[in-house]
Amino acid sequence: MTLKGKFIGHDKILKVEPAGKTYLGKPRVRLDFGGTFLELPKEVAEEVATKEYVEDLAILQNKRIQPVAQKMVVLLTEAELNRDDIQALIQTTLPNTIFEINKAGKEKLFGKKDHEVTLLDLDKILKDENNKRV
Repeated sequence: MTLKGKFIGHDKILKVEPAGKTYLGKPRVRLDFGGTFLELPKEVAEEVATKEYVEDLAILQNKRIQPVAQKMVVLLTEAELNRDDIQALIQTTLPNTIFEINKAGKEKLFGKKDHEVTLLDLDKILKDENNKRV
């Protein structure tokens, strides 16, 4: 599928370049919208790209999450989890796991514990070399 010339939400794709591999080794692409860039797994970019401008960004969100939901259902079915297990997974285990990954990433980025990160630390990341907020 050719991505160039298609849209992701409000933005028209002007250029597509390879951008390495995903966590699972699948191809990623770097999409150039004319000054702004987005890197996505190629498969996701192909699923969400449309021929025309999309006004309602909820449509774009649904196109991204629906395939994930389908894959999760396959995993849950394969694992033969019961309703209570699935509820615990969705309400507790999955959010806690994502929280811990986020926390560890921030600790690595800032070199300090998550609870020690200040607004000044965040502000430094949001400013460019000319001390202007990006």
